[in-house]
Amino acid sequence: MSMLTVEDVVTAYGQIVALKGVSLEVNEGDVVCLLGANGAGKTTLISTISGILRPRSGRVLFNGKNISGLKASRITGLGIVQVPEGRGIFTQMSVHENLLMGAHLRNDTAAVLTEIDAAYARFPVLAERRAQRAGVLSGGEQQMLALERALLSRPKLLMLDEPSMGLSPIMVEKVFDTIREIARRGVTILLVEQNARLALEISNRAYVLANGEMAMSGSASELLKSDLVQEAYLGAA
Repeated sequence: MSMLTVEDVVTAYGQIVALKGVSLEVNEGDVVCLLGANGAGKTTLISTISGILRPRSGRVLFNGKNISGLKASRITGLGIVQVPEGRGIFTQMSVHENLLMGAHLRNDTAAVLTEIDAAYARFPVLAERRAQRAGVLSGGEQQMLALERALLSRPKLLMLDEPSMGLSPIMVEKVFDTIREIARRGVTILLVEQNARLALEISNRAYVLANGEMAMSGSASELLKSDLVQEAYLGAA
């Protein structure tokens, strides 16, 4: 069943058209990855879905409801949560305060605290630094914090923008292990990721954006074998 449907979306920054009639579909429970070169329109697309940007035309449907004109806060309230490139944590707030911010729309305090304890159990370094400013964490630790904060909002659709960017190989593996675990919990994921091979390996479906247009789509396994994808994104000659 389709959870997210993007239909012929055009999004522009003034006179610059960043998305030129893009369509995409994400089924409930799937992990879908979005590939493309820098400037292809990947971040613009997920920002349009989340309500940060408004499309000039086309529409975005979430569980059959047109959400194209809604404010970002309303869209978050429906269960669409974005972890932006650069993590978007509150660097001057403590680790614990950041986690609490993830649950700011919830009123089940006891359950929130239980879930925060579970986050600390998964990542003991966050527990060790719970009172420290989030800005002093390493890049990998900040990404773990961003993921756990997002989960505290109980997302139906989790959109991740370049979660491995700037991380060491060891931390990249940890981040992808975490994404796999999130998927196993049944959370639907739309993943924008520079590491195309890892992204395709954990995804059900994949799309390739080029110059603001959808250039290719199919099952992740099909795209993993595609000569075009191999040459452009996987380093094959």
